[in-house]
Order: sequence, then structure tokens, then C-alpha cells
Amino acid sequence: MPGSVFTARTVDIQWRDQPGRSRFQRHSVAEGYRGRYPYASVAVVAQSTGQDSESADYTASAIRDTFAEGVAFAPGEALVDALDEAGSWISAHDLDGCTVAAAAVMDSRVWFCWIGNCRVYHISGGSVRLLTSDHSVATIEGLSPGDPAFRQKARETTACLGSDGVRPGEGRIELCEGDSLLLLTSGVWLYIDESLVLRKSGRGASLSSDLSGLLHEARTGHRRQGGAAAGFRLLSSTGSFVRIPGWLGAMAVGICLVLAALFFSGVLSLDEMVPSEDQPFRRADSLLSEMVLPLPHPDEDTFAVEPVPAVPTLRLPVTVLVVGGKSLGVSTDTLNQHLTGIPDPLWENWTSGVYAVYGDSAVMPIAERLASGAGFDSVSHVEQIVVVRQGSASRFSSWLSGLDQASSAGIAVIVETTSSVAAGASWIRNYPIFINGDREMHAMHSCFRGDSLPGIPALKDDAAYRILVIPEM
Repeated sequence: MPGSVFTARTVDIQWRDQPGRSRFQRHSVAEGYRGRYPYASVAVVAQSTGQDSESADYTASAIRDTFAEGVAFAPGEALVDALDEAGSWISAHDLDGCTVAAAAVMDSRVWFCWIGNCRVYHISGGSVRLLTSDHSVATIEGLSPGDPAFRQKARETTACLGSDGVRPGEGRIELCEGDSLLLLTSGVWLYIDESLVLRKSGRGASLSSDLSGLLHEARTGHRRQGGAAAGFRLLSSTGSFVRIPGWLGAMAVGICLVLAALFFSGVLSLDEMVPSEDQPFRRADSLLSEMVLPLPHPDEDTFAVEPVPAVPTLRLPVTVLVVGGKSLGVSTDTLNQHLTGIPDPLWENWTSGVYAVYGDSAVMPIAERLASGAGFDSVSHVEQIVVVRQGSASRFSSWLSGLDQASSAGIAVIVETTSSVAAGASWIRNYPIFINGDREMHAMHSCFRGDSLPGIPALKDDAAYRILVIPEM
């Protein structure tokens, strides 16, 4: 069955939240996950409707974690299922609930859903269109933004996640190149001139700066509930792929995996996989005759399959944090160096050395050469490298301070936020490394490398540093 050719798109995905006057309650939350095709990406904003901060926090995390596991089919259904799970958890814990807007993107297709007064906007060609309808008293009474009571009534929600029998509104839209989709809590959209500010945001230099500008324009840091914003922007095409039937794609992946397994086990060598004049593909017949593949189902969905590499290699350049402000003088093709200044003994904790995660054997040759060049006898190992960034700084502050000394003894913490996470608290001495990194990376999502840890408010991700270099100071 012939496949159809389609063009994959580059989608910029960003999310930001700004705590309000209370630094100890995170009423507004923004989260997201950047998937790689054929897996969907997701962004979500949520705002607690009562005094608790757990409702919004759990909802955003539940949606993020659902897509982090890989959603390749029916993203809209996955969004609703994640909301149902979060609603059940909120109800079971007798919390006040939250309003939420979430959207998943795959190529140029976007699925979105919402409950309460969080909104979804589509910005295209200088025009702004509201895609959602608020579940609020203002909507029931037919009030418009010009009415004196609109702002108060718009904050009074008629539905929130965690209430019995509440179902989310749902929608779907196709983005064109240059289009933006914005998700805003009421703590943002209620305090800006939508027609002016959002239209300007659609033409900004970057989505990241646009979201930060929206939070600043709405003065979210001066209000109790704060505010959150997230969004997508369709940038450009990145290449052509072939969309083939799902059963045929699964068969192709299966064959590649079997070939790779045989190659590494020694059953099949490289020269046997390359045809020659006297023995063209001499192992092919016997190899294929021994395969047993599942029968395809004629009604299966289709999906795109990218080529599976036969031999896994270390992806270059390796992301490295270099403390002290001086480059290592290594090619940028080998190391992606992020430089930070000389650490402050009052706010940071460190011991000189070259650090890598125990068991990360792929980077060990590079780490060993760096250690030797810096005058160290060997590479120092940690159990995890955790990178804390602005979007989850408040949750990390609580989580890091709550770990006992035994649990924290193997964790290297890299803080890349615009303000302090620990403020020089004594518990940073429990960590072998607790140091500021490249603060220009604060807009990225928090992440870690190594084994997972209970309750960690981040995902395991390749965006984490693989090597830390701390020269003798």
C-alpha cells in the first residue's frame, strides 16, 4: 500500500508562570512537554480556584506526565483522560479544584480543551480569535469586557476541575506557518488589552519573550494568584517524511530492531549485511524466513516512521557546564559548553573535579580526557544531575529542602533561575554540588539525568547536563 508524503513542521513550545504575592502558594501553574514526532507535545496552564495550590499543581503535572510517556495517537483523548485523572485526584483529596486550559500539538494539528475561565487564543496574520468560552457568571449573564461588573463576574467560575459531573470543552485547529496559539489563566487575560497586547505578541521576535511580556504587562507578580501563560508557534518546515500504514510501519521498525539485535550479538556481521558480487545478501533469505511478525489489522491508523539507526552512537555535542567562566578550548562539535562564573561560598556548595552520572558510560571517555587535562586523577561520580529552572523553582525549593541527607548525598544540583532557590540555606551543604549554572537557560524546563527520584518535580531529559567541570579555584 503506497504511503503519502507530508512535511514535518518546527513548532516552538514555551510556558511561563509567575507566582503572585504569596511565594509559598503556587496558585497559577504552567507546564509542558516537548515531544519529538511522531509523539505529541503539550502545554498546559492551570489556576486554583480556592486557597490550595495543590489542585493546579497536580493537574498541570498529570497532563505533562501523560504526554512525557509518549502519545502518538488521539492526543485529544489523552488530554481529556489526563483531566479526568486529575479531577478524580482533586475530588478524592477534598480540594477546591482549579480551572485549566491545555493543548497538544502534532505537526501543525492542535487539540485543546478547557474547564473554567482559562482561555485559548489563536493569533494569525495580525488577528486574534478566542477559541474558548468561559465557564463563568459573566458568560451566563452575557456581560462584555466594557461592563462595570465584568471583571468580578468573570472570576466567578461556574465549573472547575474536581467538581462532580464537569466535562471539559474541546476543540481542534490547524495552524499555518507563523500562527501562534496562546493559553492564559484569568490572572493574565483579565488584566491586559487583548486586542492590542495579543496581536503584538503574535508578531514578537520569539514566543519566549512574548510570554514573559504578557506576564509583565498583566502585573501578575503583584496579585495574589499570580498568572500563567503557555503556547505554540508554528515556525517552518523541517523536512519530508513518508506517512505509511501503521502495520507496515510496525513491521519496518521490527525488522530494524531484529537486525540491530543480531548485529550486536555477533550473529550477523557488517560484511554479511552488504551485498557482494558472488554472495549478494547471502544471509537475507535465512534471516527473513525465521522472522515471525504479527498480522496487520486492516483498520489500524497510519503514522510516520523515521529511520531507526542501526548502530546507536553518542549524540554530539555533549552538553557540559563549565564553572569559572573559562572555556575548555574544545571544539563546539564535541562539547556544547555552558559557562558560569566563580561560585560564591555563601550561596553555593562545590568541590573541584569533573563530574558525570554513575553508569553514563557513553560520555566517560570524554569526561576522563577532561579530568586528565584539568589535573584530576579520575572522574567523580554522582547518582543524578538535576537542573532547576524558573518554571518549577518554587516546587524544587520545597522538594530539595525536604530531602534527607542520605538521599541528597549523590545529587548534583544546577540552579538556573533568575532568583535564588535556597537563599544560602544550610541544607545546600547536604548536596555534593549545589551551584548556579547558565542563567540564560532559565526559560527552559527543569530536568534531570540519572535514576528517577521520588517526588522530583521534573522529567528525565536529554536537556540535562552530562558533564560538570569545576576546575581548581
